Amino acid sequence: MQVTKDPPHNLSKNSYIHQWESKVRKHFNFFETHKNGARESLQRLHSNPFTRTQEFLRFLYRYKAPEIYELRQQLGEITKSEVTAVNKAFGKACPYTFKKAKEPARITARRKNTYLVALLSAGGLGYTMIYHRKGRLWWIAPFIPFILYTIYNRVRQPLESTANAYRFILAKRIATAQMAEHEKEMTDTIKKYPKLAKVKSYLLNEKKTLYELEQDMVNSIVNDKL
Repeated sequence: MQVTKDPPHNLSKNSYIHQWESKVRKHFNFFETHKNGARESLQRLHSNPFTRTQEFLRFLYRYKAPEIYELRQQLGEITKSEVTAVNKAFGKACPYTFKKAKEPARITARRKNTYLVALLSAGGLGYTMIYHRKGRLWWIAPFIPFILYTIYNRVRQPLESTANAYRFILAKRIATAQMAEHEKEMTDTIKKYPKLAKVKSYLLNEKKTLYELEQDMVNSIVNDKL
């Protein structure tokens, strides 16, 4: 399936919806190719007599791949500010920190205790410098756990947490688009109820959506700050 890069509507090029749709159309074929490849990979998995009876969790990544590509396709591209919003929203409850990758609409996850492993490696290097000055192998040994941990973290990405991050960005965008689409209705409502002007002013100043405002209120209630 081929799509044109220009959206077939008359919205302003500066509008939020136009910019989002343009990015989706720009990378549509890229994700469509990868989705088809992921589905074909699953078909080969089921048709292969050596793999079709294997445990489901062993090939979880290949089962989740089409869903991940579908979410990324709906986003088109991801900005650093959106990734920052994900890390802020997920907070301490999530053991991962997300980072924007070079591929379109792709984020990678890194365990928050990575720095602890790096600190332990540095401590091991300090021990080596004091007690094993002559053994060159000992100079490399402290970094082996950190290197292996980094490789494992890169290869074994948390699929569900990453998918949830994509869903969060998508939900936030939908809320932003709806807010932009119904701005006139909001303005008319604010004229009828002047107290809502404070809410609108807060959202504009803080660059937040109603979705994020609701989330902040829930967090405040949970933490007994409201």
